[in-house]
Amino acid sequence: KLRSILPLSDLFIVGQGSSTVLWSILCEVPTVVLDWYGLNYSLYDWVDGLEIIRNKDLLLKTILKLTSADSKIRDEIKGKFKKQKYLISKFDGKATDRILSHKYLV
Repeated sequence: KLRSILPLSDLFIVGQGSSTVLWSILCEVPTVVLDWYGLNYSLYDWVDGLEIIRNKDLLLKTILKLTSADSKIRDEIKGKFKKQKYLISKFDGKATDRILSHKYLV
């Protein structure tokens, strides 16, 4: 099950529109969202550090960058996710309000 392996992952690659992107932010796992269908998916544009690939020719380059022996980039992304996950981690019915009022959206 994803809930068992995601927290242990070094990288998460997800298809467009999956709610599991929020899981990866909470787990601080660097994530690549595949969006090369021309829909200009913007649901997670507010997330700093999330890689959204809109051109499939860039996928391999992005994966190599994020899985290189130098984990500095992954550590930076994990730090960014750690700072942002408060927006979704309180399950108090107000997560959507916090996300929509985030500085990148207003």
